[in-house]
Amino acid sequence: MTAVNGNPVYTAGDHAAVRSATKILCARYRGYVEYEDVQQELYLWLWENYWKVERWRENRQSHHAERTLVKALRNAGERYCRAEKAQLVGLEPEDEFFYSIPMVADLLQLYFDPEWMIPGGMKLDEISSGAPASEGGNLMTMVADVGRAYEALPAADRQLLEFVYDGEQPVSDQITVKSLEWGITWNAAYSRIRRVLGRLRAGLGGPSPYGKDPE
Repeated sequence: MTAVNGNPVYTAGDHAAVRSATKILCARYRGYVEYEDVQQELYLWLWENYWKVERWRENRQSHHAERTLVKALRNAGERYCRAEKAQLVGLEPEDEFFYSIPMVADLLQLYFDPEWMIPGGMKLDEISSGAPASEGGNLMTMVADVGRAYEALPAADRQLLEFVYDGEQPVSDQITVKSLEWGITWNAAYSRIRRVLGRLRAGLGGPSPYGKDPE
């Protein structure tokens, strides 16, 4: 991007990233936002944060830098779109609830445990990071939501998550088994499993858009 008489002049890559992110957001929030409004919001973010874009393009491979840019634009646009939707339907930002990856993993273990509701079982305050149930629905509802998202996954993803989180063996041990099976380190195996948890979380609304932009 350059500036002419104080006005931004974006590159072809900038325009392509904005178009991609805008299309995705408008499809997701159809009926709540207008294409031109979302596009304008993304260009505003681009203008204010172009130093980040330059850093990504300088320090990363081209395709990685462009993916990072689209992700950052989607995050910025997501915040705008959620605010527009909330205004139309009468919600406040604090009414929204987002699942963390550790929370999804803990709730998935409950989903696989037919006796989790028996007194003395796992309590809500033992669930990993995230808002309390009072802000996102009770524990039973959360487990049911995770179960529905799990059942909607492809068979291979379901089989992997069941193997790791069904409670038959400690999770760490099951990740070790997979690392040996795949011929990779434990950390690499965990990252692969975490990506599958991320796909499950996507069925629950995805991560919170209110966090930090990509570094």
